[in-house]
Amino acid sequence: WARAEYRSGSLEDAATVFAKVDKRSPYFLPAKIWEGATWVRLGRSAPALRAFEQLEAAAKDKDDEESLRATAFAELSMGRTLYSSAIRGKGPSDATVDGRRLSAAINHYDRVPVGEYKQDALVEAAWAHYMTGDFSRSLGSLTAAKTPLFGALPRPEADRLEVLLSYATCRYDAASA
Repeated sequence: WARAEYRSGSLEDAATVFAKVDKRSPYFLPAKIWEGATWVRLGRSAPALRAFEQLEAAAKDKDDEESLRATAFAELSMGRTLYSSAIRGKGPSDATVDGRRLSAAINHYDRVPVGEYKQDALVEAAWAHYMTGDFSRSLGSLTAAKTPLFGALPRPEADRLEVLLSYATCRYDAASA
């Protein structure tokens, strides 16, 4: 029923229904994922973060595959939510950056365990470091994402970031003098 509300565009109603799923229910973890995603879609980071925190708390001390994936997904989702709420403005010329939120996003990206979400977390952490002006850490995260451990990096935004980092750290004038 909640997914039908979500699909029909009744997002507030969907989030309310997802939030009511009992902690003992086998549907609790998926409901928290959907609840968080619904709040993100509504542009409301605070309730989204609460939903992802509840997801992580419910899955944290369990060893089954679903719980381990949910914990990793919760960390990645909290990082994404914090990152997207840290940058405000209509474009690069008027963007404001909340460094505190970016730092919190990086902390969540760093806590994503090695697995299916880690490469995404590394690339997104690289962008967050870039936005804070920490180009060396940005390059470090990007380099880690490109290791053979993860395989190919089919992400054009990673290539774009690599170009931006090369440009930002270029010392052409000093080298050519």
